[in-house]
Order: sequence, then structure tokens, then C-alpha cells
Amino acid sequence: MLPADYRAAWEDEMVATFLESTARDDPEEAEFAADFGRPSWPEVASVLALAVRLRLGGTGAGPRRRACGDAVRLVALMGLLAQAVLAVLGLGTLLWLAGKLPGTPPPPQPDLQPGRWEALRVLLECAAVPAYLALLLGQRRTARLLALLAFGTAWLSTESWTVTRSAFVVLQLGVLLALAAFHRDAPPVRPRPWLVALPVGRPARRWPSPYR
Repeated sequence: MLPADYRAAWEDEMVATFLESTARDDPEEAEFAADFGRPSWPEVASVLALAVRLRLGGTGAGPRRRACGDAVRLVALMGLLAQAVLAVLGLGTLLWLAGKLPGTPPPPQPDLQPGRWEALRVLLECAAVPAYLALLLGQRRTARLLALLAFGTAWLSTESWTVTRSAFVVLQLGVLLALAAFHRDAPPVRPRPWLVALPVGRPARRWPSPYR
């Protein structure tokens, strides 16, 4: 999982450290560990996180890895921005259908009301907005948790699975994975242009209903 140049520089030390951690005083336990020992799952996760941090480079990384990391971070920001805008639109549609959105015409079908699950899904999707803001402010873990909450609402929908819905879920999963590029070595985001981009995605003049 680790880049070749990093392995060439540190593989001996990493292997020695692992072998020291598997050392046992009991000869039988030592023999068993030598034959069947393997890194623990937390250690594997640690190496995986290190691999992501190295391959999606940040401050101090080489030009190629820095460019790769910047591209993935841009995808994550744009995807989270799109989700935040869609969440605001969905909330506006929900309020419009409930007749609680001032300054807008009444819905064409006054009896058209979203179900409880759909209303809950729309409200949970709004977690994308604080997730987006948290990412701009450098709160990476908070942003990931809120994004997971917002994107996980796709499973709450009562609609049948279609090609469009499946593609949307795949895109959401891609954005969640891209958030891994915001590691501790990642450069800080310039928040001002991204804050301006959020209100630019304003609602349309008509509120199409996603509940038909």
C-alpha cells in the first residue's frame, strides 16, 4: 500500500518494529507468532491511513503527489458543495409543499404532502451544509461525520432503486472517499471563494417536487 520510495527508505525499520512487537517470552507463543503472526487490524488501518496521506500529498509533498491530492480535494469540495446546495433546495421544497414558505405560490396540489420518512430524509440531508462549512474551517473529522450522515440518507428513501438513484449514490460514495484527501498534511482551504459559492447555488424560481 505504501509508495515504493517510502518503502525503500523505511521498510527495514518498519519490519524490525513489527518483529519486536510480536516477541514473546514463552517459547511456544514465540514459535506460534513466528509461524502465524500478522499485523493487527489497527496496525493495518494505520498503514492504510499513512498510504493515503503519502499518495494524496499535501504540504511538503512532491509535485506529482501534491497535484494528485489537490485534484482529489477539489472533487471532495465540489461534491460536498453540490450536496449542500441540493439539501437547501430539498428543504425549500419541503417547506413549500407544507405551505410554510412565504413569498412563493401555493403548490399545484394542496393535498400533496411528503411522508414522514421523506421529511426526515430531507432534514438529515441538510447535515451537508455544516459538513461543508466544517471542512472549510479545517474541522476534518467533523466534516466527515456530518457528510456520512447526510449521504447516508439515500438509504432512507422509499423510492424504488433506479439507474439514476444508483448513480447518485455512487457519486456520493465517491465524495466520501475523496474526503480522505483532507489529512493532517493537507494544505488549508481558502474559505472565502467557497463560502461565496454556497449562496450562489440559489433556489430556482419554481420548486419542483421530488415526491411525485
